[in-house]
Amino acid sequence: MSLLPFEQELQRASPGPAFSNGFEGDAWMDYWCSNCRHCLPQGSCELITVALLGQVPFPWERLVANSLHKRYVCHEFSSRVEVPPRFVPDIDAD
Repeated sequence: MSLLPFEQELQRASPGPAFSNGFEGDAWMDYWCSNCRHCLPQGSCELITVALLGQVPFPWERLVANSLHKRYVCHEFSSRVEVPPRFVPDIDAD
C-alpha cells in the first residue's frame, strides 16, 4: 500500500468516526504516529486529517474495539527512527 494524496485518501475512507472522542484519538495517534515518518513536525499525515474529518482511513485496519493502542493497525506506518532499524508498535501491549 502507498499513502495517497489527501483527496484520494478521503475518497477511499469509510464513513463514521474513527474514535469516540478526542482522548481516544490522541492516545492512538501518540502511540502510532509519534515515530512515523509521515507525521513529521512540519506537516501532517493525510490519514490523520481524514480521521479528524470523521472518517476511518482505509489503511487503518480495525483490531480490538476496546483498546486505545490496538484499535487499529496502520498499514502505512513507516518508522522515522534509524535505530532500531524498524520500530513497529507492539499491538499486543496495552
